Amino acid sequence: MKVTVHLLAQLRKAAGTERMEIEMSADTTLAELLVELCRITPALRPFLLDAGDRPPPSILVFLGEEQVRRLEVQKLREGDVVTLLTPMAGG
Repeated sequence: MKVTVHLLAQLRKAAGTERMEIEMSADTTLAELLVELCRITPALRPFLLDAGDRPPPSILVFLGEEQVRRLEVQKLREGDVVTLLTPMAGG
């Protein structure tokens, strides 16, 4: 199945693109998608995964228009659009 991923802020800069289309197997979770994104684009790893290959609690993940907090249980479907945003700081 194909999933579209929109990368915002630091993630877009690290990946060198704002949009990726990822081919995943059926029953993939959002957490598994993040692992695959880091495999494809290693520059995303510091933002998307901790040392144990788990998403840090600070990452904001949206499936369509809804924020998802339990990435390890949320399954993806064909055509889903995922948006990823890391926290930003500044003054």
